[in-house]
Amino acid sequence: MPATETQRERDLAAIDEVVSALYTTISGDSEAERDWEASRALFHRLAIVSPDAWRDRPRSVVPIGDHQAAARVMLGDTPFHEWELERTVHLTGEVATVVSRYAAAETPGGAEIKSGVNHFLLVRDAGRWVVLAGGWDRG
Repeated sequence: MPATETQRERDLAAIDEVVSALYTTISGDSEAERDWEASRALFHRLAIVSPDAWRDRPRSVVPIGDHQAAARVMLGDTPFHEWELERTVHLTGEVATVVSRYAAAETPGGAEIKSGVNHFLLVRDAGRWVVLAGGWDRG
C-alpha cells in the first residue's frame, strides 16, 4: 500500500516552490524583463526585507514593495542570475525558517560575481506559504 503524503511533506514541497521561485524571478538576461508581479506574489502583503549594503546604500529594513522598486532600477537591463547552492529548512507548524546559500553571475552558472546567504521567514497565510521577512548578506 503506498504511503500517503503527510502535511509536513506538502508544506516542505510548497516552501521549496516559493524559495525556488525567489531565485527564478530575480534572475534574468539583459534583454529580459523580470517578473516583478510574480516575485511580489511570493511575499506577504506586510513583508519586510533587509538587503545587504550595496554600492553606496547602507543596510536597511524596508517594505518589500520599496525594495523591489529599488531592485528594478538597480538591475535595470543588467544580466543577473542567482542560484541556490545549499538550503536548510526548519518547519514548525505554520512557520518556517529557511537559510539558503547562493551564488550569482551574469550568466547562469557563469563566473561568480557575488555569493552570500539568504534568510527567509515564511508563514502559511490563508492556506499558502509566503515570505514574511527576508535578510541577506554576502559571505
